[in-house]
Amino acid sequence: MGNKFTKIALASVLFFFAFWSLTLTNIDYPLLTEYFGPTVSGSAVGIANFFLFIFVAIYQQISAAIIPLNGSQPTPSGVPKYEWQGYRNGLWLFGLVSCGVALIFALVAKDDNSECICKCKKQEKSLGPNLIDE
Repeated sequence: MGNKFTKIALASVLFFFAFWSLTLTNIDYPLLTEYFGPTVSGSAVGIANFFLFIFVAIYQQISAAIIPLNGSQPTPSGVPKYEWQGYRNGLWLFGLVSCGVALIFALVAKDDNSECICKCKKQEKSLGPNLIDE
């Protein structure tokens, strides 16, 4: 694809990437509410969201710093046109390496007792008096 990648195709790919990566914010809530009891799960979700969005901002800055390393071409408007290799390394390779590191961390993470820490008992719902037995 390289130089033949249209703006609409690029916008579609970036939208697709953003659409699927936004689900991380929806995954952490049920995960953290299962790991921690009701008294601390709200704080755990808040802390996780804080660090998630901070690292997204840092990740974008690192990715944006990698793109110009492969050079650029001048344009009449004065805005540099970066090379395809810069986008390949800054977006795709950096993202692939990041996903690989995340996969390694996910594979080696252990849950000692593999149960909900709060160990909440399920309460049976009372349906009221049984009208059949009367």
